[in-house]
Amino acid sequence: MDIKHIYFRNQFIIIFLLLPFTLRAQNTNIKWGALNEDKHKIDLNLQFVGKEKNTGTTLWMKKSREGYFLEKFDENDIRTFSKNINCDSLFPSSRKKTIRFSPMLYSHELIYLFAQYIDRETKLESTALLQLSPTGKVMMRTATLFTLNKAAYYTFTVSPDSLLIGVAQIITEKKENHVTLKTFDRSLDTVAEFKSNLDKPDNENVYGMGLHNMLIDNSGDFLLEVYLFTKNYERFGSAYWLVNPIENTIKRVLPALQGAAIETSEIAFNPHGGFEVAGISQQPNPKPQSADNHLLFFGLIDKVTGQINILRTMTFKMPHFKTTGEREYYSINTSTSVSRKDGGIIVIVEQQLVGKKNLWVHINDIFVTDFNPDGSVNYFKEIEKNQSYLWGPYISAYSILPVYDQYSGTLHLIFNTNEATGTTSKPMRNPKRSMPVIVSIVSNGNVTKKQLAVAANKSIVLSPMWSRQISNSEVMVGGIEKHGYRIGRLDVNGVRGKYLGMHKSHYHPRKVKMRRPSRVNSDDVFIVGGFTSGISSPPNAPLTNWLNQNGYPTHYNNVSQDVGLFFLAGSGKKAGGLDFSTSQSAIYTPEIRPRFAKTRFAYVYARPLKTSSTSKSFFCFGVGFSAIFFDFTEASFPQVNTQPSDFTLSYTSLLINPSYRVFTRVGRNGFITGLDIGARLNLFPGKWRYDDATKHNITVSGMPSVSTIDFYINFPIPILSGMTGGGRR
Repeated sequence: MDIKHIYFRNQFIIIFLLLPFTLRAQNTNIKWGALNEDKHKIDLNLQFVGKEKNTGTTLWMKKSREGYFLEKFDENDIRTFSKNINCDSLFPSSRKKTIRFSPMLYSHELIYLFAQYIDRETKLESTALLQLSPTGKVMMRTATLFTLNKAAYYTFTVSPDSLLIGVAQIITEKKENHVTLKTFDRSLDTVAEFKSNLDKPDNENVYGMGLHNMLIDNSGDFLLEVYLFTKNYERFGSAYWLVNPIENTIKRVLPALQGAAIETSEIAFNPHGGFEVAGISQQPNPKPQSADNHLLFFGLIDKVTGQINILRTMTFKMPHFKTTGEREYYSINTSTSVSRKDGGIIVIVEQQLVGKKNLWVHINDIFVTDFNPDGSVNYFKEIEKNQSYLWGPYISAYSILPVYDQYSGTLHLIFNTNEATGTTSKPMRNPKRSMPVIVSIVSNGNVTKKQLAVAANKSIVLSPMWSRQISNSEVMVGGIEKHGYRIGRLDVNGVRGKYLGMHKSHYHPRKVKMRRPSRVNSDDVFIVGGFTSGISSPPNAPLTNWLNQNGYPTHYNNVSQDVGLFFLAGSGKKAGGLDFSTSQSAIYTPEIRPRFAKTRFAYVYARPLKTSSTSKSFFCFGVGFSAIFFDFTEASFPQVNTQPSDFTLSYTSLLINPSYRVFTRVGRNGFITGLDIGARLNLFPGKWRYDDATKHNITVSGMPSVSTIDFYINFPIPILSGMTGGGRR
């Protein structure tokens, strides 16, 4: 073999050996830590708390079905600490209670939490600010905020210098909207308190108002952004107020948009002082069926006059969703923003279509607008996304994580898309088969799109909602896995991977058959399995007719134990499932003791009879098959003079299965208990088969049909017992 052949052979061997490492390198953009097991994905939620100084240790707060936990991860993102957060001593004791926590601030080795307590029996509601040590211990320093027995909206914020904490409460009561603001320092001492009524805007559609966002500056002034709701709790606009608690003044902020209704907006601090607001509004009297009815706007708020000095408005096209019916969906626009260090602001808007009578949410494209400090638009970009999902445990995988590099002015958008191509020619409906991508927009508006991870890691579903930017280029990410979750790290400046093409989607969501009420209750969706137990009656046909014998009793008073399994799943007004049961007993008298066994299998269709916030009742109707087997032996017929022999009789028939089922939600998270009582009836003629000891099979005709009635009760075990949602209680 000459040198040339040896050289190429060795090159091939080297490439072959390095190939696995090359493929693995494409997957090292996200460096995942160890798997943390957690079975309850539907209730699982992670919130980043903070990063310890001079170390790579991070703190997270986890919510699961067992409660809230403070968890610590080392520099390799391995969990080293998990502590249940317990503050029961701060609130009244109750068997039916709900406690929610939200992290606000991590400063000087102290964690500040907002706590909300709800007593579901007395409707008592309390809120408090807590100081938590890095070891999970609730400090003695706490501040009780509000105690009432009415539903309310809450929000909180921290000043830019992290020295002031602001908390707000708003209560809608008939035509009045009461707002209370409280300001605390880091020692949780009260700095200021303010109470007032928010006048309802002059719009006949305004039924209620809810706090969406709030800012507090270093001097203690508040800017409130309030969502406006219709009677059906559909959001249709925003309003703003400026509050100075020290001087006890409140001003309605009026944007000079010539009557245009604000759809969605973002408020931010201006680095030169004051507040700024940017977003999307609808033009007054737009052309019917026109996409040119949206305005981008950006303005600075004058704290003295309470006016928004509009620096720029720009008309743009937002494509309409083509829906299957006007009443099936309503369209909303949600937004987030990134503040530039020079005073500009980047507004990121998503167009969403939410089913009024079903659980489906459709997301179209992302609209990104970069406003300069003078109001001019640096760039306006439309990024494809195209997602559809059914409300469930993977909802956190459908959001966007914006990461902004303040030095280069590059905006990175991280989200999941279709695995096969990385494009959105088809909507992403299954997050477990998704591909995380990163779209980068540099300061001049050029856009690139890269594959963030390959299919080898498709078992880990990236959750942008759980992720957080912690430095100019470093991102802490969360991922959902079949048996739990992982924490990982990503350097956005070092992403390596396949470049993906940019396309426009504007897809049309298909009609969804599954429906549900417009206001989602946590017990509307459930999957229940369990055990069946009851009694099973014997056949009512005289045995003497079967055997053509005389002198044997026709009544044998006995019942048998009935056991089995059942499965029922429901959503909204539809439910269905499967039933399986079996029973075995001896039909005995002093003279005759044949053994019989009965097996049933049925499909169950259910219709709701009554639905409330705490319970559901169904009438269920099942259709299936029933089989009965009789086993006769020599000992069964001591009076028979002829030579006895073993033989069996078998009977099959159509089964109907009416029942009444009641499911009750227990606890805020929707655990299901229930009562299920019903009957199974064999009322239709079937066929008898006679098998003797020689295994000859003879179909017997002329024999009576069998009617049996089985009474049972199901004992349910929740598999998927419901979903909790945000917003107003």
